[in-house]
Amino acid sequence: KQKDASVTTDQKAEEKPQQGKAFNETEAKKQIQINSLCEWKKDRRMVLDGLYKRLKQNRLHQQFCVGPYCISPVAKIVLQKPSGSIVTFRIQISKASK
Repeated sequence: KQKDASVTTDQKAEEKPQQGKAFNETEAKKQIQINSLCEWKKDRRMVLDGLYKRLKQNRLHQQFCVGPYCISPVAKIVLQKPSGSIVTFRIQISKASK
């Protein structure tokens, strides 16, 4: 059973960055899209706390475990708009193998 949870805005990949302004990931808005391969609702706070810590440490590009769950990176999408950049991290949550 596969579930998708996302916190996305419309993504128009064709939009161009603002002229003369270089992309700065530290100033970009960040969001996480979660693809769930297991049920983790009862441990929601623990999992989201782990994701938030990794996001703040800029370490969502590495696989890691939170309790019995394995969190794997799937994709990193950068959307540059005149109003600001958005970085979306797509991750997958599954039960860690024993």
